[in-house]
Amino acid sequence: MIAAMSAPVEALQNVQLFSTLEEEDMEELARQLHERRFPEGAEVTTEGSTGAGFFVSVEGNADVSIGGEHRTTLGPGDHFGEVALIDDGVRSASIT
Repeated sequence: MIAAMSAPVEALQNVQLFSTLEEEDMEELARQLHERRFPEGAEVTTEGSTGAGFFVSVEGNADVSIGGEHRTTLGPGDHFGEVALIDDGVRSASIT
């Protein structure tokens, strides 16, 4: 079971937000992850839409836009979606 969990734990260890978690807490969090893959150009979140979901980028890049304007590009180790988890509000950006 530990071997199967090593990839999600490894992905979380690369996220600064979780860098201070103890190994046991990291493993518990990893058990709650669900892998999702998106084809190039697919919209992952849409600005203004509702939705709960926290995303950690393991590979590839994602473009962030607000009001149709490109703001930044996210890559492995980056994360997004935490604000929607906290306030149950709408998405503040579109991620493609």
